[in-house]
Amino acid sequence: MKELRYLLNQATYQMQKDYTLKRLMDKENERLHKQLFNKTNKPSKKQGSGFAQHMTSEENLDALAREAWAAAWAAAMKEIFKDAVFKQQKDKYEKYCKEVAAEERARQKEAAKVVKDAERFQEQQRKDIEKFRAQEQRKRERAWQKAIRDEAKLHKAAEAAAVKAEKAALAALRQNAGRLRKRTKDAIVHEVDEE
Repeated sequence: MKELRYLLNQATYQMQKDYTLKRLMDKENERLHKQLFNKTNKPSKKQGSGFAQHMTSEENLDALAREAWAAAWAAAMKEIFKDAVFKQQKDKYEKYCKEVAAEERARQKEAAKVVKDAERFQEQQRKDIEKFRAQEQRKRERAWQKAIRDEAKLHKAAEAAAVKAEKAALAALRQNAGRLRKRTKDAIVHEVDEE
């Protein structure tokens, strides 16, 4: 059973490998086919003017005129590009483009600075709020601890007062008990004397 599973895994792997190689070969063949037979990259066909000078059909005359105009235009543009005035205009335009780009960079830099300042301000506000909250929390904790200490002092004072009152009451009871004993003794002695 294990051998069959092993063979199945090997066959699956080989099939995947073969399929991948076939796809790669197809892609390469497609690329080569396009390179050989694709007509979109070929230059447009020029009509020869050698025959047009002798033939007078409208199509040939138009082609001859177009070709002559293109050649004259290309020569005129070469002269214009070589002209000092054009070079000055070109330099002015390039300088203007550089200035515009520099201004744009300066604006972006200023905007970034404003954003950074705003973020810094928000961060400072957040820190101030946290600091204020921490101070308030510490104040509440101190007040709570003071209240606990004050309550403990009051409780201790109340206990001391209760002990003092108890001692006073006990002393009064003793004194009253002594008086009562004396009175009872005196009453007993007085009764005994009367009898």
